[in-house]
Amino acid sequence: MNVTVHGDTPKPWVIVYGIDEHGEPADQIRRMVPKSRFASTPADLWTIRQAEYDAAIIFEPIPNINLDKDLYVLQFDEGTPQYVRAAHNGLVWRLIQSDGQNAERFTTDQAAVDDDVAPLAAAMLPSAGQPYRALKWHLEQQELHSQRVDPPPVDSFVSEFNGLPIAGRLARSPEAGSAELWWLPGSAKPKAIEWIAAAFRRWARIRPELFPGFAEEWSTHQRWMTAAEYSAKQAVDRYRTEMLEELRRREAELTRLEAVFAETSAAADAAERQLLTAQGTPLVDEVAAALRDIGLNVIDADALPKRKGDKLEDLRVVDEGWTALVEVKGYGGRKTARTTDISQLGRAVERFILAEHREPDARWYVVNQMAGSDPANRPRPLASQPDDVEVFAAAGGLVIDTTDLYQLREAFRRGELDGDTARALLRGSKGIFNYDPNRSLE
Repeated sequence: MNVTVHGDTPKPWVIVYGIDEHGEPADQIRRMVPKSRFASTPADLWTIRQAEYDAAIIFEPIPNINLDKDLYVLQFDEGTPQYVRAAHNGLVWRLIQSDGQNAERFTTDQAAVDDDVAPLAAAMLPSAGQPYRALKWHLEQQELHSQRVDPPPVDSFVSEFNGLPIAGRLARSPEAGSAELWWLPGSAKPKAIEWIAAAFRRWARIRPELFPGFAEEWSTHQRWMTAAEYSAKQAVDRYRTEMLEELRRREAELTRLEAVFAETSAAADAAERQLLTAQGTPLVDEVAAALRDIGLNVIDADALPKRKGDKLEDLRVVDEGWTALVEVKGYGGRKTARTTDISQLGRAVERFILAEHREPDARWYVVNQMAGSDPANRPRPLASQPDDVEVFAAAGGLVIDTTDLYQLREAFRRGELDGDTARALLRGSKGIFNYDPNRSLE
């Protein structure tokens, strides 16, 4: 009967338990095995239909959960290996860990040589004189304890000197063609990607249909290489290891730089970018900060004496005896600049004349239109009221879009123009201010 399988993707399908799926080595595992399912808690594992998967990579102990017996397992941790075997004569053995004494000597074993992982195995050996944990078999059923029955074999990668394995591989059940378990201590985690690749290469020789992308020709296996081939292969492996270590270093640096970028972006959102997103008092404060940055003396007009609670201009700019009255407005949604805001400055000018016995040198209307939208898509302020703008300009008026003020300040900060030039651009403009990075002062 012909059936259509939905949701099938190339093998292997791999469960990954115990690491952050948004960091490393998770991204490297995804590049190696696109069909990777990440689980961070035992509850997550319950939701996965394990029978659909081919392998599991375990980074932390899993309490009270057995992995499907047909899964190929690579386990990096100090927990109990996920393995139970029913041996001959009805005896059930369970693999456990025992604390070792502070040993001085360890060995790299034949399985590590056969699977081309001897350098990786040597790298995870305990330091001489340090405690270690070895793998031992525990007999679960004692009915036939009078019989001498050898425990199931463990193909060891590394051992303590008396022969107890510290890491190795073994069959997960007594049946022919059983899936394998590779058990490694936590000291192997720094080279997890290399271990995963090595395990998958071996499993591809056993079950090529499950691990097709990792299959290799028999002639490339160490046992059948010539001495010259083996030397060249070692050079390749060394270079690959160096390359992966450099990649990890660069990815760690990229992660750090991205964190710095995120931090500076958050700081910009709370400060400079308020020119493009804020309204009300936060906008007034940031306009004042921008003008001060380019060297202008800015006064909060509400703090001036004899205001009598009147709401006149928002800011007053003083530059070597030159004075501008500044009204600041912000509009959200699709709202844009208004001519009524310009007329509001007239009352402030009258009060200034009464107090100072002269007219102000300039009147600035600073507006953040369509606050929060893409600044590149915003219209020029008051572009549809040229007559009103002309009258305003004749009285020393200048309309300043905060998008232009933002770019002016950042150009000053980048050193593209000095403070004198930045201030002169504002003081010398009337009508609608247009900051052009390519413009030069005559």
